[in-house]
Amino acid sequence: MVEEEKKKVFSEIAHSTNTVKGIVSHVRFDEKTVMSFLEIKGNILFIDGNFGSITAPGFNPNPVKEKKSNRGRKPKKKEKTKKTKNGTGHQFNSQISFHIRNVQNNRIYQIKLFQVNSLVIPGVLDPYLSDIIPVIEEFQGYLRYVFMDEEITITGLKPTMENYTCYLLNSEYHANDKHIETDNVKINLKQLDVVLSQEILKRGEINIIDSNYSNERYCGLLAVFKRPKLDKPDKDTTVKIFSKGSINNDGRKRKKEAVDIYNWLEKLFIDNYYTIVYNRKLLQKIDNIPMIEGENYHT
Repeated sequence: MVEEEKKKVFSEIAHSTNTVKGIVSHVRFDEKTVMSFLEIKGNILFIDGNFGSITAPGFNPNPVKEKKSNRGRKPKKKEKTKKTKNGTGHQFNSQISFHIRNVQNNRIYQIKLFQVNSLVIPGVLDPYLSDIIPVIEEFQGYLRYVFMDEEITITGLKPTMENYTCYLLNSEYHANDKHIETDNVKINLKQLDVVLSQEILKRGEINIIDSNYSNERYCGLLAVFKRPKLDKPDKDTTVKIFSKGSINNDGRKRKKEAVDIYNWLEKLFIDNYYTIVYNRKLLQKIDNIPMIEGENYHT
């Protein structure tokens, strides 16, 4: 049992959100003219496109988020693309976004409706899609109403990208969640970046091809893995690792892809635990304090 515990430094990998695609029958529109006959109705709070937007009374689609700290990455200047813009160009071409509240969980979902018979819904919580069923039912009824066509149906809903997360467990590799104090255990991202850089030279079954840590640009470390496929031999995937101990593995097509990387990273942490993990409570200074050789920062 003790030996088994020592093999566990991460929580179990858990599903966080999905991006879901679906098929919409009998719907075609021109994004420039469609705004003229769309309207706010029911739990639809905001409609947005490149040629206009409609907002429900009292709803703020862009609330200002309270800043919790002064830390974080500096704004990065984005190069302007030469792509032809429709209208304002703030949305993808050929689509309209609908923000709809699910009254059962009080969560607002964004449905992106495309010109040619398809839709996309990011941020779906349930891997079995149960949390978007009321939203889909209402949206289907809305489309039948505004397009005056009772044959409109939404079918073929399926996840296209699955996001997973896990976090670093607290002291002595314990896996009992009831005794975890995650705020105490931190990851030294500078040291982890060095370890990952060394792993690049080894080229194991899961090839890590890059790691990038800069506290001026990003509040975590980005690790890039090569994950070739038959149709995409150069495909890679990025995992986000944060100093507070959380690890985000986003954009997976299958859970197995996330599990493979999860297992690889956990072994890396076990092999280098005392180098890259420290106890925040034992440090007099939180930021920019070097790891002292021989000191035990492990709880």
